[in-house]
Amino acid sequence: MTDHKTLPTIFADSIADMQVTNGNLRVTLVQAGKADGETVECARLILPANRAHPIAKALVKGIEELATKMREQEGAGIPPEQQN
Repeated sequence: MTDHKTLPTIFADSIADMQVTNGNLRVTLVQAGKADGETVECARLILPANRAHPIAKALVKGIEELATKMREQEGAGIPPEQQN
């Protein structure tokens, strides 16, 4: 199993661009980094184009499950700092 301490971590606020080149989906990620509202490119995510849809579906499913869990914990009165 991979030691998560060695994996690069990228913070992104948005997606600036997506394109398919040579069978790969290239997604340019950006951060809101300047006071004037301009964004700064921070990373490029490259996925095999034929795997992009299943990966996107898995990401959406995970986000929906986390949102449901957070709503349940809020309803149970669990403080945010004790939610996992």
